[in-house]
Amino acid sequence: MMQPQRLGGVTRSQDKDKSRSTIGPYIPNSGPPPPKPSLLPPLNSTTGYVIDKLMLARRLLDHQPPHDTQLIAVYYVGYTDRPTARALVPYFEILEHVSLRELERWEDGAAERTAEVAREDREAMTREREMEKEEEQKNGRREVPEGVVTKRVTRGMRKRGVGNLAKWEDGEDGLRDN
Repeated sequence: MMQPQRLGGVTRSQDKDKSRSTIGPYIPNSGPPPPKPSLLPPLNSTTGYVIDKLMLARRLLDHQPPHDTQLIAVYYVGYTDRPTARALVPYFEILEHVSLRELERWEDGAAERTAEVAREDREAMTREREMEKEEEQKNGRREVPEGVVTKRVTRGMRKRGVGNLAKWEDGEDGLRDN
């Protein structure tokens, strides 16, 4: 066996067997560059992603009756590395399963989806109203919606034998009807 060679405090053997050799001294700027600093959390710190957000009832305390419940937000979470795994995660534990960036991305998308659903509902209602108006014009009549009370306008009727005071004239023998 050959004599070990000394390199800056680290010993390196001259053997052809590389498996037993040790790493040499540190050389500045010899490795890969460090990542750029960012205030955002890492993109793939966890493999979880949010599928949906649900509101579930939870009993406040064990000694209270079942009708005293509290609604809590629960996230339905899936995992990219385990496609069949799903979990219901309470809102206060979600960051243990999903990265903050993924959660914010899903929340932004959920707000957009909610706005889109509301817009589609408004459009559907206007289409229904237009169809109802077309049917009313076809039939030639307008139906009164349920719950609307119409008031019938009638003229006041006089009792028999009672005349209008404007017709009465003051004569010599008193008031008389003309």
